[in-house]
Amino acid sequence: MVLAAGESKRFGSPKQLALFHGQPMLSHVCAECLKTVAEAVIVVVGASAERIVPVLPSGVSVVTNEAWPEGMAGSIRAGVERVNSEAVVLVLGDQPMVTEAQMVSLVRALGSPADVAASQYPDGSLGVPATFGRNHFAALQSLQGSSGAKGLFNEATKRVPCHEIADVDTPGDLIELGG
Repeated sequence: MVLAAGESKRFGSPKQLALFHGQPMLSHVCAECLKTVAEAVIVVVGASAERIVPVLPSGVSVVTNEAWPEGMAGSIRAGVERVNSEAVVLVLGDQPMVTEAQMVSLVRALGSPADVAASQYPDGSLGVPATFGRNHFAALQSLQGSSGAKGLFNEATKRVPCHEIADVDTPGDLIELGG
């Protein structure tokens, strides 16, 4: 599930459409997700949906989060309602350095529907992409506000080492990533 409903205030325009290696950043992230042969790739849109949906690659399902001003929690709730599998991988549409390999590693780390697997960055912190087994869907659907699912990580969370997968918040961030 790719979260891409934000307003992009700091970016100044819909960052989902900003070019990264010659294609819209969100299209690039979706293409990596589609390589995983997941049961489904769900993209949650909100702000600027009418401009974003046309650039999405075929093969993705679109969920519109009407409550996008609330923040990430609303997008997670909207997307999880549509998940029909034993687990969900949460990916941010503004993380163009995410790879198929990272997502596959997270799914493989999941031992059961009771598990959570998160990306462990070089500094030791945990973040997304992250995979949540079905037993955590109710907790994901109860999230509120602008915070994401980090509050669900705990000492039992399986850690999958990864390089820093930076979020793009400003045009300068995109330039730093070589976009």
